[in-house]
Amino acid sequence: MNSLVGPASMLDDQVTGEQSASHSMVAHKKVTRGRSSSQLTLFTSARGGLRNGFDIDIEPLDATFRDSGQAPLHSWFPYLEGYSPRFVERVRHEYLRDAKRIIEPFGGSGTTPIVLGQAGIECAFSEANPAMVRVAQTKLAVLKLTPSERLSLARDMISLAKDFPHQLKSHFPDEGLLATYSATFGTSIFFNAPALDAVLRLRTFNDWLSAKDTLLGECFTVAVLSSLIPSSLLKRAGDLRYRTPKE
Repeated sequence: MNSLVGPASMLDDQVTGEQSASHSMVAHKKVTRGRSSSQLTLFTSARGGLRNGFDIDIEPLDATFRDSGQAPLHSWFPYLEGYSPRFVERVRHEYLRDAKRIIEPFGGSGTTPIVLGQAGIECAFSEANPAMVRVAQTKLAVLKLTPSERLSLARDMISLAKDFPHQLKSHFPDEGLLATYSATFGTSIFFNAPALDAVLRLRTFNDWLSAKDTLLGECFTVAVLSSLIPSSLLKRAGDLRYRTPKE
């Protein structure tokens, strides 16, 4: 179960260079212009002239989560419905260059607020999924730390990761979570027995850790959330489904 703390234990490499990494990880190539002239006009410029959406320097993959899976902070949670940091950068550069405050109505795992925060722009966001709100708020809390505070947090995470297997065994499974899980899903089985036992112990451990250090506990929560599906009998493939015997 060491993979459960993997995203958190890499904080030292991730949080010290968010801006440079997110700007350099994707080559800024221009999109191909030779496309159908029937493309819908997306915006109207201030001068009244029509602008085609192809004028924006965005690659098709920028509108997917692929590059976020390698970017500092963004990679902490695999949000497949998301998009890349570069997508936010290019849209802001093209249409909201002078904005000081921006509202993101669909916050997801926090890509837009993080990118804007790195650019010094205030961003309020809303999100219907409480788990994603927690993920986004945790990443934003880390983003706001000073360099020395981030270094201290990174060291705490690395220390936690080294002793994690031993500490997990010393915590009992959370009976309350098991009761809720059973009442919600009935006889459905989403984890094998060892994995479910580990998840229940993780909840107890997470509560104990959060009582000692709130932010460290929240980062650990994100690490656990990001590992639940990979540790289960399920797979994300467009939708969430059971793994096949070959998978």
